[in-house]
Amino acid sequence: KLAGVDAVVFDKTGTLTSGRPSVVGVDAVGDVAPVEALRLAAAAEGHLPHPVARAVRAAARRRRLQPPEPESVRFVPGGGVVARIEGRMVVVGDVRLLQEEGVDTGSMDGQTPSRAWIAVDGRPAAALRLRDTTRPEARQVLERLRGMGVGEVWLATGDREQAARSVARGLGITHVRSRLMPEDKIALVRELHDRGRSVALVGDGI
Repeated sequence: KLAGVDAVVFDKTGTLTSGRPSVVGVDAVGDVAPVEALRLAAAAEGHLPHPVARAVRAAARRRRLQPPEPESVRFVPGGGVVARIEGRMVVVGDVRLLQEEGVDTGSMDGQTPSRAWIAVDGRPAAALRLRDTTRPEARQVLERLRGMGVGEVWLATGDREQAARSVARGLGITHVRSRLMPEDKIALVRELHDRGRSVALVGDGI
């Protein structure tokens, strides 16, 4: 069955990239000090296995912060996390999640690549600048797939469009879908099936 595949859909983080992003900066966008926003974000992300959560915790450790235990945590697949910490509501994730939680995001640049946002008590607090790297073998793998007759290679990710297209350009991928929830990736596979493609999906979080 694998020998007949003529379309491959790749996830981005941890598949085409190393999946080990690091926090390279915390920018205040409100009246909460960046170090306090990071402390609260690390508390919210405290027990989650997601790569961004690990990056946030590592950044807090580097600054010798001691995040408290949250009173409640709600993980939103493909979006981020919502937590109550020391009586404050903390949201860490993309612009879409902040909007769903009632945060006014009008002053935020939602298309800036490789950023996660922190909101505290319904107001934007800080932006986390993240850096991830493309896996060194990714381009070679894609070239081999094309040489084997795979007619379509897709990048399908929950990340922002600009970040997704940046990775795609570096790897020569022309088919890109961004800001996808897990169910959207399933819909993409069905769409390809309906066009007669035999599809392999490579990635996690399915």
